Amino acid sequence: MNRRFSLLFAVFVLFLFVLFSCQEDRKTKLFGLKKSNPPTLIYNHLLFSDFANEFSFPIWFNDSLIQLHKIEKITRNIYPKSLTSSDTYDSLYQVPSEIVIYEFDKLGQVRKVSHIFYFDDRKISQFEYVYPYAANKIGFASVRLDSMVVFKDNIPVPLNTSRDLEIFALYNYVKSEKGYSIFTDRMTGDFLYCLLDKKLISPLEIDRQFKPNPRDIILIGSPKKPEKVYHVENKINETKVKKFTYKKGKIDNIRSNSYPFHTMRNFSYDKNGYCIGYIDSTFSESNYLTRTITDFENNRISSPRKIFHKKENSEGKMSLINFEEFTYEYRK
Repeated sequence: MNRRFSLLFAVFVLFLFVLFSCQEDRKTKLFGLKKSNPPTLIYNHLLFSDFANEFSFPIWFNDSLIQLHKIEKITRNIYPKSLTSSDTYDSLYQVPSEIVIYEFDKLGQVRKVSHIFYFDDRKISQFEYVYPYAANKIGFASVRLDSMVVFKDNIPVPLNTSRDLEIFALYNYVKSEKGYSIFTDRMTGDFLYCLLDKKLISPLEIDRQFKPNPRDIILIGSPKKPEKVYHVENKINETKVKKFTYKKGKIDNIRSNSYPFHTMRNFSYDKNGYCIGYIDSTFSESNYLTRTITDFENNRISSPRKIFHKKENSEGKMSLINFEEFTYEYRK
């Protein structure tokens, strides 16, 4: 009897194991995810790259998770390294050198971005952008410069010169055809070509269709998941090349080539698949020069709370370059 009961109990346990395993597999298939590839709040290949300043493409965050966690605002404070010998957080300036504030609507879409700059503990300029409409399927959204001021003796002075906007990229939509979309820079008039069709990416085909000038930007892939970004000289010569490599849907590395140097940014992940930092290595031809190590200290939702950027010298010693702090505000 005991033997029969033990056998029935073992079968019952096995049944439960199979049942819950199937349910877990069903969830995995339903959401298109793997346990080692969880959805992340921040798109690291966009927020931690040159795309952070592409304000016409406000797609740095996972809007579904922003909505799920009821996040209303994310503030990114960037602090300079202090002049003291200590590399601890306590030794950093209390006033950051730069602040970026992202505000979201109830659907998780970016609706406003404020970018504030400081110098010697004084606010020197502030730019505010608002988004009347949500981004389209490739990530483009109409953006309006709501405020642009500098501060003189703590008094805001409005600006209207284009020179003050050179660090940001703002585009107007031109058109979309099968396999590509075209945008134009509001300040310079140069073009951004987003090529989605692999048949269009050969240098000769690009020159035939678009005839880009050396200031135009060619983007292979979509702004949400770029594969390659570069400029063209003499019709077919690629310059200022930046390549994005992904593994299992996550950014693995970003390679930049601007003669005579090239850099490699390698991203690191923990055992659960969440990003914990990246390493920037600089080379001249095949010779290694230096590297910067960036470490994330993540919060309860596996997004950065603190970020430490450290420079490694030729002797392998580390020194803190700067420090970032992310704060999250939630809807009630």
